[in-house]
Order: sequence, then structure tokens, then C-alpha cells
Amino acid sequence: MKKIRFVTSEAAPLAKTGGLADVCGTLPLILNQQNYNTSIIMPWYKNLEAKKIDRSIVRLGNEPRYAIYGKTTINGVDVILIKDQQFFNREEYYGTDDGPYPDNDRRFIFFSRAAVQYISKHDSSAVVHAHDWFTGLVPLYLRSRYKRSRFRSVFTIHNLQHQGIFPASSFYLSNLPAYRFSPRWTEFYGNLNLMKAGITAADRLTTVSPTYAEEIQTQQFGEGLEGVIREENKKLTGIINGIDTEIWNSETDPYLEEDEQFSASDISGKKRLKSNLLQEYGLKNGSDLPLIGTVSRLAQQKGIDMLLDMRQELSRLPARWIFLGTGEPELEAGLKQWEREFPDRVRAVIDFDEKLAHRIVAASDIYCMPSRFEPCGLNQLYCAQYGTVPVVHRTGGLADTVADFDESDQNQATGFSFKNLSPENLKKKIEQAVNLYDSKPATWKQLQQNGFERDFSWKKSANQYAKIYDSLVEEMK
Repeated sequence: MKKIRFVTSEAAPLAKTGGLADVCGTLPLILNQQNYNTSIIMPWYKNLEAKKIDRSIVRLGNEPRYAIYGKTTINGVDVILIKDQQFFNREEYYGTDDGPYPDNDRRFIFFSRAAVQYISKHDSSAVVHAHDWFTGLVPLYLRSRYKRSRFRSVFTIHNLQHQGIFPASSFYLSNLPAYRFSPRWTEFYGNLNLMKAGITAADRLTTVSPTYAEEIQTQQFGEGLEGVIREENKKLTGIINGIDTEIWNSETDPYLEEDEQFSASDISGKKRLKSNLLQEYGLKNGSDLPLIGTVSRLAQQKGIDMLLDMRQELSRLPARWIFLGTGEPELEAGLKQWEREFPDRVRAVIDFDEKLAHRIVAASDIYCMPSRFEPCGLNQLYCAQYGTVPVVHRTGGLADTVADFDESDQNQATGFSFKNLSPENLKKKIEQAVNLYDSKPATWKQLQQNGFERDFSWKKSANQYAKIYDSLVEEMK
């Protein structure tokens, strides 16, 4: 049986801050169902429970540290947890409100090396799939220390904006040969770049949508690594993330009451859910108006500031708005100010609430997602399961998964998208969606049905990853 080892900083439901966790918590399960032997290796964060199974010495420069290994499972998939008493026994995964932990270089160099040591001890051969900068040294350790007939690697870029850049002195902690700190491998304008290490050392490189794979080779989206990625583009593939359609399912969603659940053929439950949500949050006289929802990390990337800049104009539309998220303090404050200015039209819930996230996605008629860039995006995929019509900026995975409304070809459209990012273009698309909802209910229903018919389950994506793994297994023979 082919062995696939995921190395990641998070995997749902054990640890989650975003889409990375969803991928690493779900894809291994699908692969195991396709006759792969897949397991997950991740940090042993505070409050995670596992049975201790092993320990080893991991050197950071000249300093020996103990890696303690534990074992648990996610839906039948083995999960190996790695801890050092100091590095991962903290309230947050990566940092606090004051910024990233100052020793993140030590933490994730230790984790990467400890993960590779565990794999080399327990597997005679395997394909190792590392994710984002936290594990960027994993492919380089494999390439530097082990025979190519034993291990091959895949490295996935989930978000190129975060690269794990540290002072050159941090390279010493890795105990890798000195020549690996060079522009060919890990050096980036005099610093150590862990994302670059993964990109250059991996045997295969993937990212989370075909359009994002093209975008990161340009100066606009490449975050300074576009030249490196162009050099490596022959091994690069863009694969759209899937979603767990057992969790995100309008007919069975456990966060909806039984009479709020609905199907593509009968969406009456969606109307009840919308009415309940409006009443719960005091959004008056909105049952016959479109509800516009947004569930988002509140960051400049997500384009929330553009909505805030236009809030006076947008609030004049015949619609109701509800936001859920946490993030940058000025955006949190801006949304609460918008709510105060229009208390009958807007609600801003500054929180991380999984139940409310499901209810907003399911109840909304329109979902607003004006991201400046979006490697894949998951919320627009969730929307398709609930007859919720997205308005998006046509970038990254949003470009690949939302078909723009066209009067002449209504059978293909699943939402509204715009190419040139500006507040004016965003406003036009929101207005177009609101007007269509109000004036052409039959056309609106067609948009909803088109979304219901799209298949965003993990099966298709898993098959694409399987082809990559199989090709690497062949290379090891």
C-alpha cells in the first residue's frame, strides 16, 4: 500500500485557523478510502490529548532537545503529534495579538526536523506531503539526508503572503549543510525563507487553484518569489480544494434546526432559517429583502475595507447585511460603527463561531467575498451547497469556481464576479445581484440551482493529488 505522510501545522478538528486545517483534516481521509496508507504529523498543541508512543533527540544547532511523540486519530486517520515542553504548550498556535512568537523559527525548524526523523524511523519509503512555510524545511531535509529511493516530497503553497522569513542566523538551527543557505535553496535577500525552501526542494509543487498557480508567477501576486516559482513551474500544479459535503450540506447540517434544513428541490427551510436569523439579530423588515452575508477573517486581503468605505451607499440598497469574523482591530471597529449607523440594516458579530458561520452561509441570499487575492477560498464552495449566490472578485480560486452571471447563458452562471478590483466595480456587482433578486425570481432560482449542481467534494481533487503521489512512487522504484 502506498504511504502518504502529511506534515502540517494544523488539521481540523484538532487545530484550525483557516483552510489549511480543512485540507489536512479531510484529504487524508479521502485518500485512505482510495487504498492509500495516509497519516498526519502535526504539533502537539496545548490541550490536545494523545497517547505517548516515542521520543527522540532533535538538535537545534548545538542544542539537543527532546521530541515527544503522541498518537491520536481523526475519523480513523492516524495523527502523530510532536511536542517539546517549551515550544507548543501555549494558548495560541503562532502568536498573540502583539504579533508572531519571536521563536517561531526555532519552533518550526524543530517540528520539521522531528517530523522527518519520525518518518525515517518508521517508514522504509513514503511520499511526504508538506504544507506551507511551517514545514518548508521538510522537503529539504529529505533531499539532503535520505536516499531518493526512500522518500519523495510534495509541497503545497496555501498562501504565499506568509513565508516564514527569519534572520540568516536562524539557518544555523537547521544543521543543514552550509551550501543550502544560498539563493538556489533558502536564502532570500540575506534572510532565511522557509517557504522558499519548500518550493525549491520539493519534487512536486502544488497550490490550491489553477488560477492562483498562474498568479503567483507574476509580480502582483508573487510576493517576491515569482521568479523562483517560474523557475520551478514545470513541477507546479494548481488543484482546487474540496469541501466536506457531509458537514456542509443543506439537508443534514447539524447547525440548522430540522425545519430549517432544505434541499435543492425544496428551499422552504432556507426561508425559515433566514427569518429566524433576522429576528435573532434584530434586522427588522427584511424577510422580503435579500440578506447579504460575509463570514471572514477581517484583514485587508479580504477587501472588507472597500465595503466600509462605501457603507453609506450600500446601506441605501434594499437589503440586510450580516458579518461574522475577527481580525484587524480597525476593521472590527469599522464594522461595529457601520452597525451603529444603520442598526435596522446591519449586524456585525465580532467572534469566531462555527455554528453561526454555517447559519449565515445557509440563510444568506447573497454572499459577499471581495478578496484582493484568494488562493482558493472555501466559503464560495460552501455557498453552492446552500443556494447562496456569491459576489466575488475574479481572482485565484474565486475565478475558477464562480461563473459570472450572463443574461445570454443563465445555465452556467453560479454568481457574480468582477475582474478589475475597485470599490465601484464591487458596488456595481452587489447592485446587480440585489436587483436580480428583486426583479427576476425565476432567474435567481436558476442561479441557485446551478450552484446546487456543482460538485465541490474532495473526490475530484483527491484524484488529482493521487496522480501526483503515484508518479512519485514510480520514481522511487
